[in-house]
Amino acid sequence: MEYYTCRIQLRGQSHLFIWYCDDTDGVVKNDVGKVVTFASERDAGRYLEQLGLQLQDQDEVPDYDFDEIALWCVSPDVESIDCSDFLNTWNMLVDLIGKPASPSAFREANQRLDHIYDTLFWGNNLPSVTPEGEHFTPAWPDEDIQEIACLFTAGIAEISVLFEVEPYRLVTEAGR
Repeated sequence: MEYYTCRIQLRGQSHLFIWYCDDTDGVVKNDVGKVVTFASERDAGRYLEQLGLQLQDQDEVPDYDFDEIALWCVSPDVESIDCSDFLNTWNMLVDLIGKPASPSAFREANQRLDHIYDTLFWGNNLPSVTPEGEHFTPAWPDEDIQEIACLFTAGIAEISVLFEVEPYRLVTEAGR
């Protein structure tokens, strides 16, 4: 399993947390299901070290601006859809929410919107899956744009309650 730091902007606050990837991707949560956040990358690294794990090296910390996405959801428009950004946002919402114990409007929408997810995926035009000389430009029906807005709105509402904890801060012997 590999561990990386990520940052989100949510309701005017910045949160640094640890995302992991393996057969199943997710984020580090505490025993009550809240996302463990950190005051610094150093604290995130030390937290994992205490568990016998380590952060992977990364050039920069990915930043997900859910406040910007929430604004788009209020007045969604096709010109603002960036397939890469929207796909990354969707994937991060899936990883943050995980498998909720209670009903999830986001999960329900996620399960029925595979066709929209696929459109975002193909709209990335990744070299590994796009034939040379080809380029896919998605056509976005109004209904799909509204579905994306509803999906993201539900996801943002659900992750908002996951970030209600104080950041983990490393306390050293000298700091006690």
